[in-house]
Amino acid sequence: MKWQKLFVYHRRLPGVLADRDEKLMVVMFDEFQDASRVTDHEIFKRMRAYFQAQEGVAFLFLGSKEGMMQTLFSGRKEALYRFATMLPIPGILLVSSSWCSLPCLKS
Repeated sequence: MKWQKLFVYHRRLPGVLADRDEKLMVVMFDEFQDASRVTDHEIFKRMRAYFQAQEGVAFLFLGSKEGMMQTLFSGRKEALYRFATMLPIPGILLVSSSWCSLPCLKS
């Protein structure tokens, strides 16, 4: 039972913080299309219900599988139909890494 209370609190936390600080809270989900792999496809229905109940909270959904993201938010039978606006993010072009001191970015 304790984990259920924690889970409910966790879902309400963004709205609580937004209200307390009187600021907009942004919650970001990376690889959002994979949420149903962790549980079942019904998770999107439950998430939408909680998302809609949040005041002062904006959600940013990121995913590398464009087709799946398109289906989640544009499919008429999907729980998240028209819940988000799709905005493509252009690729990052690294012209030269000679200016960068980070070894992970040098080719």
